[in-house]
Amino acid sequence: MTDPTGLIAYACKDGNAVGIAVPINFVLHGGSSQSDVNRMIGAIENSWSGKFGNFNVKAVVMQVFSSNESVNTVHVIDGYSLNGSFSRVKNNQHGLWFTRPSRPGGLDYPHEAGHLMGLPDFSTGQTVMNNLYTSGKPDKWEIQQAINNAVSSCSCGK
Repeated sequence: MTDPTGLIAYACKDGNAVGIAVPINFVLHGGSSQSDVNRMIGAIENSWSGKFGNFNVKAVVMQVFSSNESVNTVHVIDGYSLNGSFSRVKNNQHGLWFTRPSRPGGLDYPHEAGHLMGLPDFSTGQTVMNNLYTSGKPDKWEIQQAINNAVSSCSCGK
């Protein structure tokens, strides 16, 4: 199933239990490695998993090794942006992520994954989607938006 917005994420909700899955094809460039990808995946899963309001969330990144319309594609660039820009998602499901993050603690990756889930930047609050200052964790509203924006949303028990 393809999301017409180009954003690819899946959500499953059963009561307060929520599963979020984001399929990503990581394309390595210029010295970037699978170790960098593993660090990015870990940052995303750590940030988006936990208890947020009444939601108990388990988030996973599904690393996919092919590019098609049902997968987010992220180009991993060794180093950092020379012009000072952050890692970013462009054209909805395509990203350009640097191995040296701009935000403390590698928070670029969970923030950008939020864009892959259809969330915009927020300038208020200290959540993962704040475009400058972030705690690295979403709030319950962002979790609800990720569920609402998902390509496929189901009851986990079915």
